[in-house]
Amino acid sequence: MTPVTLYFGNVDPQLDDSLMYQLFLQFAPIKSLHMPKDRILHTHQGFGFVEFFSNDDAEYAEKILRGIRLYGRPLKLNRSESAKDVIIGAKLFINNLNPLVDEEFLTETFSKYGEFAKPPEVVRDEDGNSKRHGFITYTDFDVSDHVLNTMDGKLLMGNKLKIEYARKEGGANGQHHGDAAERLLIESGKAHAIIKDSSKSRKRRRG
Repeated sequence: MTPVTLYFGNVDPQLDDSLMYQLFLQFAPIKSLHMPKDRILHTHQGFGFVEFFSNDDAEYAEKILRGIRLYGRPLKLNRSESAKDVIIGAKLFINNLNPLVDEEFLTETFSKYGEFAKPPEVVRDEDGNSKRHGFITYTDFDVSDHVLNTMDGKLLMGNKLKIEYARKEGGANGQHHGDAAERLLIESGKAHAIIKDSSKSRKRRRG
């Protein structure tokens, strides 16, 4: 059996890792549970990862516990088998694209920087015409930061690109991807082998 990890979030400060462990243990055996903590205050960050021994166990716990309220907060659960399942935070918004730039051209241009979490997207109208902006999502913030610093303001097919981190869907006050919370989540996932560390694979290829 292959272990399966669930991300859980929106955890009240009154709940610690031992209580969350006991909660999940009511539904299935647990291989491990980890809640990242603040380095100074030593309090958890409101999220964590729980690893089950099988897919059936994870599905059962997810079905029963999704949305359950703990101290008034609905528990959030997501399957965490890869970076894009945990969170897609390294998402860049690219504006002022030449109308002739399509998904294939974006892939050819930006794939050299690192691994995509999902294929590049050009936003189109009902007739399929480019709206001159799109999105590129990487699996690693180091890559997206590098692309932002390198390509913002550069010419692509004669147009000066405008690149920034994309706005979060449903985010309050115009929140953008790439904030400290998302970066901490990605790094925690890498540290516990939940998320593939693409920077290591890049180093191996260079070597």
